[in-house]
Amino acid sequence: MLLITNIYGESEPLTQFRGLSRTRSVNGEKSLTFFALPNDVAYPLIETESTVLFDGVEYVIRQANETNSGNRTIKKVEAVERFFVDMLDAPQPRLHTGSMTFNAALNFVFEYTDYTFNIVDPFSAERFENFGRTNALALFRTVLERYGAEFTVNSKTVTLYKERGAKTDFQLRYGMNVKAIDKQVETHDLATAIEGYGGEPDDDGNYPVHETYISPNADLYPTLRWAEPVVDERFTTVSGMRAHLKSVLIDEPQMSMTVDFADLRAAGYTPLVPNEGDWGYIVYEPMNFTAEARIVKITEQFDALLRPQATTVEVSNIRQRLSDTLTRFSQTTKAVNQLLSGQKKLPFNVLDDAVKIATRALQSAQTELKFENGIIAIDKTNANNLVLFNSAGIGISDDGGATFKTAMTGHGIVADVITAGQLNANNVTVYGGATDNYTNISGNTIESFGIHDRTWFGETVRERVRLRLQWGYFIAESMDEDQRLYYSNKGISTYLYGSDADEEGGGESQYAGSGVIEFFSHRYDPDVRGVTMSSNRGIVALKTYTRDVILDGDRSVKLWSNRGDITFRPNSTNRPGNNEFQMYVKNNDSGSETDGVLAYGSWSTSDPYASGLRFQKTQAGEATVWVTNGSGDKGTGTLSAKRLHTYDWYEGHIRAKTSNVYALVDNELRVTNFNGLTDSDIFYRDLACRDIRANTVRVNGGTHFYIAPASGGEARITSAAFNSGSSITWRALAASDLRANSLVSNTIDDLYLGVANGAEVKVTTRALGGGAVYRPIRAAELIEASSLEHKQNIEPLNYNVLPLVRGLDVVKYNLNSDVDVGIYHNKQVGLIAELSPEVASRDGKGVSLYKLASYNTKAIQELADKIDELEAIVHG
Repeated sequence: MLLITNIYGESEPLTQFRGLSRTRSVNGEKSLTFFALPNDVAYPLIETESTVLFDGVEYVIRQANETNSGNRTIKKVEAVERFFVDMLDAPQPRLHTGSMTFNAALNFVFEYTDYTFNIVDPFSAERFENFGRTNALALFRTVLERYGAEFTVNSKTVTLYKERGAKTDFQLRYGMNVKAIDKQVETHDLATAIEGYGGEPDDDGNYPVHETYISPNADLYPTLRWAEPVVDERFTTVSGMRAHLKSVLIDEPQMSMTVDFADLRAAGYTPLVPNEGDWGYIVYEPMNFTAEARIVKITEQFDALLRPQATTVEVSNIRQRLSDTLTRFSQTTKAVNQLLSGQKKLPFNVLDDAVKIATRALQSAQTELKFENGIIAIDKTNANNLVLFNSAGIGISDDGGATFKTAMTGHGIVADVITAGQLNANNVTVYGGATDNYTNISGNTIESFGIHDRTWFGETVRERVRLRLQWGYFIAESMDEDQRLYYSNKGISTYLYGSDADEEGGGESQYAGSGVIEFFSHRYDPDVRGVTMSSNRGIVALKTYTRDVILDGDRSVKLWSNRGDITFRPNSTNRPGNNEFQMYVKNNDSGSETDGVLAYGSWSTSDPYASGLRFQKTQAGEATVWVTNGSGDKGTGTLSAKRLHTYDWYEGHIRAKTSNVYALVDNELRVTNFNGLTDSDIFYRDLACRDIRANTVRVNGGTHFYIAPASGGEARITSAAFNSGSSITWRALAASDLRANSLVSNTIDDLYLGVANGAEVKVTTRALGGGAVYRPIRAAELIEASSLEHKQNIEPLNYNVLPLVRGLDVVKYNLNSDVDVGIYHNKQVGLIAELSPEVASRDGKGVSLYKLASYNTKAIQELADKIDELEAIVHG
């Protein structure tokens, strides 16, 4: 029967079912399918996430599809081994980047699960990038594929192999135990050549490791068949890349065969039954086919009494990965770039489970005893499982006696896995190997010695090396180089006690030791434990060839140098030249004068540093930073900046070193708001000073230009000696317009208004030009210059002007400027220039009062002559 248990813990046996099928694969998959009939007490319990117990293995129902079958319903059930579900539900929140041994990788995978593991075969370490942050099943899949491992699950214990199964003499033979064979051969992924690129590429995308692998099978085909290239930065050596290319290249046709196996166990026979992973032989005369192949999948059909009725075996030489079962329940792996904080110790406690498994196996054994070359105990349900007992020893086999992987003879004990509560070897020495390559366990010492070729940074050396566990230390040493490392709870050191007092300088033994990593260290804080890396006479270095070195402190990161400078060499390989920053302290007698210097230059020259900054140490006076030469001498450098911000308690200062400050510009020196030269609006600011000396002073962004003297003061234009105590000389003012409340003669009696030859001095409104309105002039006297020195071609006016004067039309009028403001009563009396050309101005727009007065004078003279003539007539 099958035992059904729902998620609430309710259990019932299921007897009414049909079509029970179990699938076992070499990749560890175990699954069940069957049809449940409704007339069973366990039928209501069959739902997703309920469990099915079959043959001692618990399966979890992932699909329970209910469908009609005639006038009743049945459920089609699909279930997978609980292991896959438990692993899918177990998260791994941490993330790891770096190399991991197989044991460390499995610790990481199973950290948050209830499963433990045993490793049977050796595996090399592999490197991972961003490994974690997903469920344990996805991580387990990655580990199996990366290391090329296979596994079995027994209760809560997972056992891992390079290849599970055994080399057996079992035959699948037509006419004997094979009813039919379906043979498939495909070459979809066949290739005979492949390229690989490894290491970190440079800026141009070139990889430092480039390897091409050509298969020995390439000659079987007319041309090379190229596989998709491998690009993997984890491979940093040609040998490593070549081994990987060889392992992933599929260079032969992939064969798979499905064999309908005649299983005779239901008839009471106990023949050998192959297990997944076993190697055997296929003999099929109708196809004239004989080959050794590996069993990768077994599908078994059982009746209602759980007796095997039919078996289908799939054999193949296809490289196997995790099956669709793992893929179906795995989630997409997430890559989150965070640093792995640590690894939890493997909770390795398999004894309880092993005892339970062994107890159940012994109590429920259905064994048949044969007396043949001793006593043979054979499992009735699986003849592969047997125990042989004779005078030579005891052997346990799971492949029908072909091999005994667990045996006890007079020569010793052989086992893949030994599970024990305690092995007491107090007076026993365990020794294995030869004189030049051995492992020795004696008392409280474990020693492993060998002569090996070891490669370190590209250099391969053959040397004698030894590993020891002794005195509470783990010691790794080279006998030829006389080098050793001691590992203890204190740390890692090249000396047993962390230091060597006999070494030169070793009197201060706490500082001795060519290399020490000290944990739980109080070197820099008596109250806080830390980690200290130190070296007595050597160099301590941190270097990464392709990534970053990060110093990350929550409170502070301190760089101390006892006797020398601190040097920075950025971009040392991708910039031309030898470029270096150096930070040091000036060597002055006074502590307050030991200023700090940051210099930059080329370290390979005799005078390496060209420029620097010097920082004042003393707190007396103002804090000062100097731009200097490479030696840090004050006042020897030049500062070039886009913006220079200065701050003080009230306002910023720019101070001349001696007398003058020079602003060297190619166009203008501008004083603006803080926006300066940005995309934001800028506003020009005031310049306050005593003197401004310039060729020109111009309006900046507005319309008007203002000169603002103090109240009662004047804007004066003088010679440059105005502020030197010497006598000053007044200078001319040239302008298009001059607007003032008054014009006053400065140092002489007269005031001169000078215009061009033929031009006029005009008094108008402020609207100059065509829209101007003339304004009166009020003065004590208006004198027109009439000196001989200003005239030529002087002639007497000999004609009679009285008719001219009498012809002038004197009119009354209103000025337009008065009418514009509504003034009509202010009538004017005068001449119209356009109607009086005899006295009009040169441009015909005005009347010359001097000319009019002269004509009037001449007319009066003529009238006087007439009066004289009349008086002469009257008085006879």
